[in-house]
Amino acid sequence: MSNIPYFNELYDEKGEIRNHYAAIFSQWHLLSTPKRREIFKNSDRFFSRDYRVDPLPRIIIPSEFSLLKQGVEQRAQAILAFLCDYYGGGNRWKKFIPPSALKMIIARDHKRSVLGKLKLCSIAFPYGPDIIRDRSGKWRVIEDSAGMIGGIGDLLAVRKSLGAWLPRHNNILGLSNDPMDFFNRLSMYYQRRAQKKHGIALVYLPSFKGEADHETRRLAYIFKSVGIEYFTQSDETKRLTVEANGIYLCSSYRKIRVGYLILRSSPEDMDLRRLSLLFKKCHSSKSKQITISLLDPGFEIAGRSSFTSALLKQKAWTNFSPGVAFVNDKELGIYVDTMVRFYLKKDPLLESISSRGFTYRSHHGKWNLDRMFLNKVIRNKDEYVIKKVDQDGGEGVWIGQKLPRKQWVVLKDKMLEDPGRFIVQKFEHLSVLENRIVDLRIHVHVDCEEIITSNTPWGRANWINDDGKVNLRSNGFTSPVITLK
Repeated sequence: MSNIPYFNELYDEKGEIRNHYAAIFSQWHLLSTPKRREIFKNSDRFFSRDYRVDPLPRIIIPSEFSLLKQGVEQRAQAILAFLCDYYGGGNRWKKFIPPSALKMIIARDHKRSVLGKLKLCSIAFPYGPDIIRDRSGKWRVIEDSAGMIGGIGDLLAVRKSLGAWLPRHNNILGLSNDPMDFFNRLSMYYQRRAQKKHGIALVYLPSFKGEADHETRRLAYIFKSVGIEYFTQSDETKRLTVEANGIYLCSSYRKIRVGYLILRSSPEDMDLRRLSLLFKKCHSSKSKQITISLLDPGFEIAGRSSFTSALLKQKAWTNFSPGVAFVNDKELGIYVDTMVRFYLKKDPLLESISSRGFTYRSHHGKWNLDRMFLNKVIRNKDEYVIKKVDQDGGEGVWIGQKLPRKQWVVLKDKMLEDPGRFIVQKFEHLSVLENRIVDLRIHVHVDCEEIITSNTPWGRANWINDDGKVNLRSNGFTSPVITLK
């Protein structure tokens, strides 16, 4: 790895421990290297052996978190304004996004158009941008993640792990924000909205059996602890049905109206999973009585309206409305800073890392590969990061500094084959905590009525000499974040 400067979370410019780390580092320093390794090795027990947790927490002081919170909420407001503009039939967005570019972004999401069907008061989405510190110490957004984003189900387990292996941390934890406050606020909000529909708030999840890790299960138990019931698609004792006057949770002994549907993934994805499950059941029973029309968002499954259709008709409120999953596309993220300036008339409090695509639009309206720029990236690979626009996790990220030239040649062929699916980002070294690189994410609920922001970020880390990625699907691990009051 080349010798590029980075921001040091633990030490200041004089090489001294930063004041807010002094108390924790004094405890950390007393642990032997074998003890630290032992703690790290056994840390996955708090996460059902899914992944490990760094025993050295990251600390955010109040002034820093205030800026982060305001910056994240500002970006959420701008994205919401864009969605309201687009789904409200406006055309102001065309001033900064070419219509053909937006069409491609939406098409990649593989969802049917809900334009003209999604009401503005129904627009809602989970948001959680990935944030780093650049070498100057300035907070920057590296990705505007939205929709199905990880980490929210791990906030409480991370805090529990800290108190277990370093009991003296409890003194510091008592001076920090409690992540449970975020879930209490969400619960009160969801239940209040549900009551307006004369129903309950319900967490609707994919089957636990099919998840890559146990985060969905942890999230379900958290909501249950704050009084919100959960339901999974594989539950054979209950069923979720869509009727003419609403959505209902039914069992052998009760039928309850659902006023607020809390989704872990988009309603379209939940419908597809529901459809797949129905096919399996019908195939096993050799039934042929299935009528499905996938021509529009109101398609029916065995004569029953889809959740997508029901939510578009406002039979219940939801945290993840139909037609908004495309805001997670990395190409759309290129425009978020502009959205802030355009809709809010303010400069972004958290600026994005500079990014662009490999294509440009000719005078004839066609999209062409910018070969000169592509060759520049290949020649100067250490200065760039390549990302696939519609792929989450570390698999769709290539860090130039970490890749041999032969792999760049393979990547070049992929980009030549389909250049519109890639963006390039200026390489910015993540800040360093001792011998780890770290980032963080702040989870936010966004809709037209309220924006609710977590008071505790979720963080990731990796060893500084590893592959440069902090994604848990790669070699990364969870990095606890403490926000001081």
